[in-house]
Amino acid sequence: FSIMNIQSNKFKSSNLLLLYILLGLVLHLVSAFFSIGFYSDDEHFQILEPVAHLMGFNNVIIDDPTGHYWEWESWARIRPWLQPYIYYYFISLLKFFGISDPFSWSLAIRLFSSILGYLSIIYLFFTIKEDFFKKNSNFNYLLFFTFWFYPFLHSRTSSENLSIIFYVFAFCALYKQVKFKNHKLNYFILFNFSLLM
Repeated sequence: FSIMNIQSNKFKSSNLLLLYILLGLVLHLVSAFFSIGFYSDDEHFQILEPVAHLMGFNNVIIDDPTGHYWEWESWARIRPWLQPYIYYYFISLLKFFGISDPFSWSLAIRLFSSILGYLSIIYLFFTIKEDFFKKNSNFNYLLFFTFWFYPFLHSRTSSENLSIIFYVFAFCALYKQVKFKNHKLNYFILFNFSLLM
C-alpha cells in the first residue's frame, strides 16, 4: 500500500511540475505578446536602432547631428555588437519567409528572447532542484515558474537580459561540472562556458 502511495504522490508531483512549467511558458508568451515599446532607452537605442541601421532603415547611427541617436556617440565606444547582428540575421530569416512588417519583427524578437530566457530558468531549475527544493516542493515550484518579473524581463530585448540568460546557462553547466565531476574536470567545457559567462 505504501509503495502505491509513494508512486501516486510522485505521479501527482510530476504532473504538477509539468503544469507549472506550462503555466510559466504561457506567462512568457503572453508577456512577449503584450509588451509595448521598450523598457529602457538602451533597449531601443543600443539594440533596435543598430538593427534598423543594418536593415538599411536609417543611415546615421554614430554622431547624429540631429541628436536622435544620442546613445551612440563616437567617444563612448563600448556598445553591444553581437546582439544587433543576431537580431539582424533573425529578421533576415523572417523576411525570407515573407514576414516584412517591423511590428511582427519586434514581436518575433521578443518571443525569441522570452523563450530563450524561459529555457534558461528551466535549465536552472533542473540544475539546482535536488539541492534547493527539498521541502514544500509544490509551493516552491509554483513560485519559481510563475515569479512575476521573469516573463516581464525575458520579453525585453536589452543586452542585459540576453547576457543574464547566457550567464544562467553557463552557471548551470559549470555548476554541474563541478558538482558531478569532482575527481576530473573537463577543461574544454570549463573554457567554453567560462567564455560564455
